[in-house]
Amino acid sequence: MSAQATPLSSRVSKASKILKVPEDRILECLDGLGIEDSDVGLQLLDAVTTTTVDLESALSDTFMDDTKPLQRKAAAAILKGQDPFGKGPKVKGTVSEGKPHESTQVLETVVQTLRDFRPIEQYKDRELLEIFDRDREEAAELVLDRRAKGQRFIVLKAVDGNADLGQEPIDIEQSLQLLKKSR
Repeated sequence: MSAQATPLSSRVSKASKILKVPEDRILECLDGLGIEDSDVGLQLLDAVTTTTVDLESALSDTFMDDTKPLQRKAAAAILKGQDPFGKGPKVKGTVSEGKPHESTQVLETVVQTLRDFRPIEQYKDRELLEIFDRDREEAAELVLDRRAKGQRFIVLKAVDGNADLGQEPIDIEQSLQLLKKSR
């Protein structure tokens, strides 16, 4: 390999040491997969569609007689940008200006989406009361009524007459206490 640094040079160099083969042979192997020694090649190598299994298979085909299976497995992880000798894959990310990291927001969105797909029967009492308070949703009312065994437990907050009939705000804390007693 030339003295000039390339996008893959660091990974190929480390893989070369693990496999104990020349760097140019690893570059030839990667080229056979369509991964060139360029920025585009590095993007293809880092793509989620390119797995360590793909890389390990290609390394096995090329270096079967020269290397051992665990060497090829470690080299495939290195080429993929992972640390095979660490406790897990490296997580790359930065936090700027005290704002939540984008992946944290994505995770929170996924968790909320999964919560939204739960059947209403699996909601907690507080969640049901909040839904019923906000929307007067019939499904929430039926589940709450079943949990209270038909007993009345909803406590309305005092209003000055500005609330529409049937849309008065619910005192969630007192309603929760009565719901627990009704059980």
